[in-house]
Amino acid sequence: MNDRKKHLLSHFDSARLPTSSQSPRTANCPSTFSPGITMTELDVQSASDQLGFLLPKTFSAPMISAGDLSAVGMNPDFEGGVCTTVDDLVGTQEAAVEAALCVHEEMVEWWDEYFAIAQDGGGGYYLMRRDESPEVYLMDSDWCEEPRVVSPNLTAFLEEVKGGEYPD
Repeated sequence: MNDRKKHLLSHFDSARLPTSSQSPRTANCPSTFSPGITMTELDVQSASDQLGFLLPKTFSAPMISAGDLSAVGMNPDFEGGVCTTVDDLVGTQEAAVEAALCVHEEMVEWWDEYFAIAQDGGGGYYLMRRDESPEVYLMDSDWCEEPRVVSPNLTAFLEEVKGGEYPD
């Protein structure tokens, strides 16, 4: 493992890293949905601690106030969904780093500006910026271009997903 990859993964608990029999995209997905899934302030703090950066309020406030997100949570059969738990958020961040490093020998330059909030089920990741910008971005599975805006904010993104549409 090169030094950059070690650094990128250094904030993650090694016990969470997938085994060779697990897909990095589903290794941290719950096996069943829990009714009434919602994030709390403690969840946001725990995720921030595990990720090694403060999650912006443009992510935490909508997630805390969104109510029941069980219908849009991570789905191991679909291999996608919205991160509704700490494990989902940390696991999806790990999977996004692994995906980018599979395509590029070094991590893309802009990565430290973003964090993964969801997966599209086809190898792409929905991202938000760490700087309090409200937009939701999509990073296609090829990781060749910078992410593009697909939703003006997380609340609008969640509404689209609850309606059965993943924006592209």
